[in-house]
Amino acid sequence: MKINKRERYGIRKFLARHSKFLISAHTSPEGDSLGAQLAFAAVIRLMGKKCDIVNSDRASREYGFLPGIDSIRRKPKIKKYDAAIILDCSDISRIGYTLNFLEKDAPVLNIDHHISNSRFGDINLIDAKASSVCEILYLLFKDLNIKINKSIALCLYTGILTDTGSFRYVNTTALTHFVISQLLKWPIDVVGIYKNIYQNLTFSDLKFLNCALANIKQDSTGEIAWVKINQKIIKKYKPKIDLSDNILNFLRAIETVEVCVLFRERSGKEKNIRINLRSRNKFDVNKVAQRFGGGGHKTASGVTLRNISLDRAESLVIGYIKDRL
Repeated sequence: MKINKRERYGIRKFLARHSKFLISAHTSPEGDSLGAQLAFAAVIRLMGKKCDIVNSDRASREYGFLPGIDSIRRKPKIKKYDAAIILDCSDISRIGYTLNFLEKDAPVLNIDHHISNSRFGDINLIDAKASSVCEILYLLFKDLNIKINKSIALCLYTGILTDTGSFRYVNTTALTHFVISQLLKWPIDVVGIYKNIYQNLTFSDLKFLNCALANIKQDSTGEIAWVKINQKIIKKYKPKIDLSDNILNFLRAIETVEVCVLFRERSGKEKNIRINLRSRNKFDVNKVAQRFGGGGHKTASGVTLRNISLDRAESLVIGYIKDRL
């Protein structure tokens, strides 16, 4: 990725002009959004400026090893910030209730790699070909001559690792491996990072996975596989971490499957259904997500449907995918 002179000048001026930053990302933050936020926050503080990371949702337990993770807030520390940095977010609405803490006149720096990004920022640095926002940030910091340290390198590595599925997804490129090679110049515990994220299940988590996978459905062609998870199952097993990727990876491993979908009933008075979509490569699940108000990437996207039952959400989404296939 090449950052043009206009983008470089705009971001440099943005960081120089302001002194109090609000940093946020999409709801239900995962490795890339958390790594990017923590890395950027560390850079801001090294510049001698103030910033707070404010997210609508708490970080999942498996990311507890990330340096600075305990500093992430769910409410702002101060009343007014000079500017906002929104990372890994296709649309400003996806930061959830954190949107209420943004000043109307505060400029926004939007850095993302979703093909569906709405370019909502005053400054937009978007690269849909990048493996992750953390990959973009490494190249941005290098381009701006910002020196990073071991903690920042660890955060960036984690984001790239998770968003590429441990370098197995189609978004893994030669540039991705080059960036990783540069980050590994710091003594990063890659085995420890992998263990924390992918080998950190409890017995109850495994029982939850077993229950969820027992309910796999498949269409008559074998190209679509999906799972529905209701609150009854979630409350029974109380999974300690977000196991969505674990379930989706099992579905995508089925030989004939081109598209897989996970439907999860969210807690609360409203009947909201979180939908995660994955494909091997041929089918564009971003178009499916956009059809229902969501977005993401060609092979990985998501959307939340509000005030709807699990069965109705299943009927709408699976029906639409069948028509497109």
